Amino acid sequence: MMQTARTLRAGHGPAPRTIHRWLPLLLLLTALAVPLGAWAQEPTVRQFANLIFTLPPDWEWIGRRDDGRLRINYDGDRGRCRNCEILIDRGNSTAMPIRAWQQALSRTFFEGTVPASPNQWHWEANGGRPIHVLMRVARDERGRNWFEAFFAVGLPTRHELLAFTAEISSQAELDGAVAVINADILPMIEAMRYESEGAAPLAGQPVIGTLRGIWYGTAVYNRYNGLTGMLELVRDTELFTFFPGGRFYKGVPATGVDPINYKSLVRQGELGLGNYQAMGDQVQLRYSDGRTATLQMMNGAAIQSGRVAMYPKKVPPAGYRFAGTIQSVNYTSFGLGSGLTGGVSSERNQVFRMDGTVVDSKFVGVSGSGEDGGGFSGGSTKPETVGRYEVLNGRIVITPPTGEPMSSWILFDGGTNLVIGEEPVKGG
Repeated sequence: MMQTARTLRAGHGPAPRTIHRWLPLLLLLTALAVPLGAWAQEPTVRQFANLIFTLPPDWEWIGRRDDGRLRINYDGDRGRCRNCEILIDRGNSTAMPIRAWQQALSRTFFEGTVPASPNQWHWEANGGRPIHVLMRVARDERGRNWFEAFFAVGLPTRHELLAFTAEISSQAELDGAVAVINADILPMIEAMRYESEGAAPLAGQPVIGTLRGIWYGTAVYNRYNGLTGMLELVRDTELFTFFPGGRFYKGVPATGVDPINYKSLVRQGELGLGNYQAMGDQVQLRYSDGRTATLQMMNGAAIQSGRVAMYPKKVPPAGYRFAGTIQSVNYTSFGLGSGLTGGVSSERNQVFRMDGTVVDSKFVGVSGSGEDGGGFSGGSTKPETVGRYEVLNGRIVITPPTGEPMSSWILFDGGTNLVIGEEPVKGG
């Protein structure tokens, strides 16, 4: 049985004086006496990267953050757990000692927070697997305090890491957060399975399919906006890439339309891919994370997804050159209660040339009036920049004169009409 720290002393800064001790964490050997079967609602099993787990009740699957980690939010009684969140890392095959790896990654999970207490460490052997637990209180730039716990699992060939956080302002809220760990988080960890250890992936094995290539479509319709009380024009887009081996990808993979390394993408935490089966007038999708969906096959020529009918599309050949312009315009009105009418508009033009260059220009303007009737306006134009573009396997890579290259999908939407990342290219 692991040793448990009894006291929490504040580090530099005024941690709440009432938060002075840890509720004993009955980690793994005693807390896990709460069986999964005790959860009243039907369990939801999900997979992220190498991990297969049961989602605790009242927790909502949100999706990947920009850093690639999975985000799961608590959606139950706020009095039980305030602003609680689970983050799951994609794991790593590393020779770094697990405790050093855990501590290094713990600094990257929650931006804007700094430790307000010393780290508290625990260790437990769970089914022969070492579980390292790091706990601390952190403070964000607004002065709020957060309880953070990081659970690192040591597997024979890799490390896995799950983090839990809750906003706290008293000892009672700290005790409540620990109770949630005991009731929700630890049973989830205890029941986790690992694909690298032989667990079957949730999507199962693919069956050779009949669909090929990119299917793309759009739908434009009016939708009522309850905030403004007006109808707004909505444009929905659907894009799938189907592979003959029975796999699909929602969108176009970063590697283009060539066959994907499915296992590698899943291990990297990709969620928008899986297996498909075309059965009669239906296309059954089973995502790698365990979600399922059904698309309708329309007379063998189109696939219906919600309002959108998708049709097979072709992509430009490698090294393709074209002349055309993408023009995007955005407008944001001043918020209600601001005392202002009007808003901020922006316009961007990307001009593609036959010599492989692309000219980028931007304009931002503001106009409006106040409650006294006085008006104002202004704007600025950023200098043009000239970069280069390359087309390969259904992707276009735009390299600006400074900064990182940007990649997006590219396809023909009827004849020679090009679409790049949902934006139509107007002829040169």
